[in-house]
Amino acid sequence: MEEFWKNFVNWWAEMGASLYQWLIETPDGASMNLLTRIIIALILLIVGKYLIKLFMRIFRRVSGIKSQVGIDVSVKTFVAAALNLVLNIVLVVFFLLILGVDMTSMATVISSATVAIGLSLQDLISAVASGVVLLRSKHFRTGDYIRIDSSNGTCEGTVSSVGLIASTLETFENQHVVIPNNQVLQGVVTNYSTNPTRRLTVDIDVDYSTDVKQCKKVMQDVIASDKRILKNPTPIVTVYNLAEFSITMRVICYTKRVDYWDVFYDIREKMLLAYRANDISIPFKRIVIENYQGSDAQHAAIKLVEKEKNNK
Repeated sequence: MEEFWKNFVNWWAEMGASLYQWLIETPDGASMNLLTRIIIALILLIVGKYLIKLFMRIFRRVSGIKSQVGIDVSVKTFVAAALNLVLNIVLVVFFLLILGVDMTSMATVISSATVAIGLSLQDLISAVASGVVLLRSKHFRTGDYIRIDSSNGTCEGTVSSVGLIASTLETFENQHVVIPNNQVLQGVVTNYSTNPTRRLTVDIDVDYSTDVKQCKKVMQDVIASDKRILKNPTPIVTVYNLAEFSITMRVICYTKRVDYWDVFYDIREKMLLAYRANDISIPFKRIVIENYQGSDAQHAAIKLVEKEKNNK
């Protein structure tokens, strides 16, 4: 790392030597005074910043046109940020060269500072590296609906941007969530926007006295009446579980990704209305409280004690 920075600084020092001689050296070989150097350096800094902004504006406009033919918005944003950073570093190097700073002698200092900064910014560097990997791997893009399961918990929403350091999601509750890229890469990412269709699973409990065949027919009729539910793969209606107080009926069907959430809620409402129309009971837990008084209370207590003894 230290050798890299020495070579980097030496290259810019040699490149700036001609610029230094052209701007700073007078025709008779005498150097200009410090005030003149500062003035020229400031002019270069102001003009350079303006040119960088102009260049970045043109770049964003051109890349905006390119994004219409398949380049992801996240890639465009990342490249623009990286390019802007490099151009500003180059501008600062030339600014220091014009001021007469010996960049070669600063190579060791810069390399040592780089190591120290690198150690203190490990998480930041890891996030940037993860951002590069995410953009190249294209696990998800701007506009995709994803879920991220990481050590810090679970979050799902629509990707609004993939930046240099972090990715941002807009949740279903309209919350703006920022997640460091290294946590995204280390977690498990589920992309719901990759496939054109999604599977929908609906579980509904019915009473044990219910005619299962009638219940299945009612559910199949509800599914057949909704054109948003795909015919292929064929929807499945089956008995999923025999619980303590109810029978769990399960519906498995597929719908287009864009229709998923609408069908997710509508199908439950339609099932409930169809159950009520066909006198199909949906059980629920009940708590019965009996009030014993006098001899009845004593009798209930004796029965409870006898029951506990029998259990032992």
